[in-house]
Amino acid sequence: MRLSWLVILLPLALGGCFVTTPAPRPAHTTVVVPQGSSVVCSDGSAPPCQ
Repeated sequence: MRLSWLVILLPLALGGCFVTTPAPRPAHTTVVVPQGSSVVCSDGSAPPCQ
């Protein structure tokens, strides 16, 4: 359980971009790509997010 929180919180702390399986996402961070192969920021740019 603790590892799951690290997987979610650490990328947010580092810049707001992350790759994950489909899950509820904060509206201001990322768009989750279903295959988990790439990351797109909420403004459509590539990482690192602003």
